[in-house]
Amino acid sequence: MIDARLQRSAVGLVAFAAVAAVAMAQDPIPDEIGQQAPQLLDLIKQGSMHTIERDEYYEVHLYGGFKLELASMQIEIRGSNALLLLDLDAWRAATNGKQGSGLPRRGLQDPDPRRRLSNEQIRARLEGTLRSLGRSEGLQDSPVADKALDLLRYIYCEGDVIVVREGIEVVRCERMWISPIDDRVVIENAEVRYITGTGLKSQVTVVRAPRLTKQGRRWTGRDLTLTNCTAADPHSGLVIDDAEIIEHENEFEIVSRGATLQIGGTTLLPLPNTSVFSGSQSEFPLKRARIGYSNRLGMQAGVGFGQNWNKTGGALHEWLTGRPANEFRGDWELGVNWIEKRGVPVDGVLNYEAKDLYRGSTEAFFLDDHGVNIREIVRDRGGSVIDTENRGLIRTQNRVLFGEKTTLDLVAYQMTDPSVWSEFYGGSFRTEEVPETSTYLHHANGNRLFTLGTRFNLNDFSYRDDRALADKFIEEEPVATYQWLAQPIGETPWRTPIVVDIETNAGQRRSNYDDLTPGGRVSDRTLRIDQLAELSAPVNI
Repeated sequence: MIDARLQRSAVGLVAFAAVAAVAMAQDPIPDEIGQQAPQLLDLIKQGSMHTIERDEYYEVHLYGGFKLELASMQIEIRGSNALLLLDLDAWRAATNGKQGSGLPRRGLQDPDPRRRLSNEQIRARLEGTLRSLGRSEGLQDSPVADKALDLLRYIYCEGDVIVVREGIEVVRCERMWISPIDDRVVIENAEVRYITGTGLKSQVTVVRAPRLTKQGRRWTGRDLTLTNCTAADPHSGLVIDDAEIIEHENEFEIVSRGATLQIGGTTLLPLPNTSVFSGSQSEFPLKRARIGYSNRLGMQAGVGFGQNWNKTGGALHEWLTGRPANEFRGDWELGVNWIEKRGVPVDGVLNYEAKDLYRGSTEAFFLDDHGVNIREIVRDRGGSVIDTENRGLIRTQNRVLFGEKTTLDLVAYQMTDPSVWSEFYGGSFRTEEVPETSTYLHHANGNRLFTLGTRFNLNDFSYRDDRALADKFIEEEPVATYQWLAQPIGETPWRTPIVVDIETNAGQRRSNYDDLTPGGRVSDRTLRIDQLAELSAPVNI
């Protein structure tokens, strides 16, 4: 049965091939390699073994339950039956012909192989598959590894096959085939756990499929279930008609077509075709869901959906910058909430990023409010109760990078009334900086920093540092600052450095008064130049 299946498909899991290849070469090769050839199969810890020479291969049959273990890589493979095919000529050369001489050749030479890959090419393919199972370390470059790679050709396993890495089950399937020289993998009735990151930052993506095929760095499959829930019956997940999983450096790109969202086994809604990067984005459109009750607000419920917009954003990025579209990363999120005594708030967030070029986020909030304010700010500076009808907020924060030393920061903040911030963004209200609109250009070189920027207010109200309403906002139009920080200029008698901090500040400022500020207003536009110098030296006490 094993031979018949092998003839139908000589493909399989390259990760298993990597384990076999390295484990068959645990001991260094002396000048007489034939003395070490029997140790090439030391990875077999359990199971009955039968070997035979047939056609062009030296066959190793494992049956009755087997266990393969490579302690140095903390990898273990278990299953019912397995078949390893080794190159017959390489095996005979490794054993100095002691395993059987075969039929007489009468001086005829074997024809050259139709396909031949170098050890470096095969090792690179094996390392790629190790990364696909969350392991970034490569195989060691040694003559032993070279010889093992010369021997291995195909591997087939069947019967509840399990691959365990560092105590975590990463692959479970019914059958798997390996062809390292073809760089091809096929697993059937499979459950694969893709692991990225380490420790608290690790992420697990579970893929279940009747059949998965890996060619190079690309996995493909149909009728998949994709989830980040590790339960046997996932609480939520995506059912995908057709999917690709593409291996990148330290993350995976998951391309889905014909996906639907399922929660508790119930199909909720169809989803658009997407492309998600596992290291920086979530593949699930349901971002949050909540329900609660408050004495002052009544019943509350909310749900948030989101996905990436890599394809559209990438095309726009390429058109604007001329750089490759695949370096763009972006995602959006839309939240719809219900508050019994307030209304139906709607909020959204749009994130975008291109490596070493720019990154930013824009968020918005809207509510047709029919309640009353209950947080810190309920009245304006004139003492009137703040209108609670059409309310909204827009904030955008962006950074553009011009190399490693120069950046441009752009922030804009606009609200319909002063209590939106405290009512619906309580965390930001209490912990973040007072909202303002600003543009700052920074250039740093060593311990020297030059900043040119302007700050102003898009609202007709402003806040003090203690979050109370202020009567005016101090605008900068613009201001330049040069700082020379912790510059050593000498040494004390007790051999500690003497350092100087210098700051030069020059620019124009003015007061932008609140419309409700009482009394007369005087124009105070001022050109101001400040010079600060501070001399210090540490002292041992």
